[in-house]
Amino acid sequence: MSKYSCRNVLGRFGTQRFSVIAIILLLVSVGTCSVQIYVLSEENLVKSLLLDSLRRQTAELKKKQDLLVEKVSSIEKELAKYRLRRPTYAELQEFLRADQIDKRAYVKEWYVCVNFAADLKHSAARFGYNISFVTVNFDTPDKGGGHALNGAYLSDGSWVWIEPQTDSIHIGTIEQYLKSFFNVEWVRVETLAIVW
Repeated sequence: MSKYSCRNVLGRFGTQRFSVIAIILLLVSVGTCSVQIYVLSEENLVKSLLLDSLRRQTAELKKKQDLLVEKVSSIEKELAKYRLRRPTYAELQEFLRADQIDKRAYVKEWYVCVNFAADLKHSAARFGYNISFVTVNFDTPDKGGGHALNGAYLSDGSWVWIEPQTDSIHIGTIEQYLKSFFNVEWVRVETLAIVW
């Protein structure tokens, strides 16, 4: 019989039933603890792997986000070239001097104020300026009438009327402008439409 036989072990701890139960409980307890430690270590390993995976995914998403931000910025810069803006008063004057729409002939029932105003709006857009197309119906002492012209907010926030047939710029109310243009005593506006 070996030195470490059960009888020797039991003999060392006594032969009482209590000692055997305590040893078994101790072994079971130690075994359980080591299993629990192993399980906890395995859980930590899984969590660690998941955390590493999430970190890699986050880094990849960050790279993709940076690429998208760069693309959006590039697109915005490109679109800014075509975005219409409010001209300054000096820019509006310069544009009107360069534009040739006012040189076109007024042909009754063929090329009239509506055509002048529409063409000037489109020409301004090609230059990058945002000006509006305006139609107005009104009464005067002699008769009622209608007219088409242009309007613009300038870069300083002020509003001006533009007569596309003459390239003149007018500051003030629409009534003041119409009285001057049609050379009448008074004007009462019935409807006014501004199209951007």
